[in-house]
Amino acid sequence: MISGVMFLATVALIAAVVVRLMDRRADGDPRSLQRLEERVARLEGTIESMSSEMERLGEGQRFMTKLLSERPHGASGAGGTEPRG
Repeated sequence: MISGVMFLATVALIAAVVVRLMDRRADGDPRSLQRLEERVARLEGTIESMSSEMERLGEGQRFMTKLLSERPHGASGAGGTEPRG
């Protein structure tokens, strides 16, 4: 039990040191900031294209729902499945 707690404390301490070193290194490197801005711009473009595709899918679903709700109740999509007698 104690060894697990000590292990987690050690991992947390190492993680904090690594994060602090990365922050210090990133502050002085303008190329790193530029790359980050480029990545964010690409991410924004991807999200915008995904949202437009989702809107297009929603419009198609609304159209199909409208078509299916407007067709007569006796009509079936299988064609000729009504019982003959």
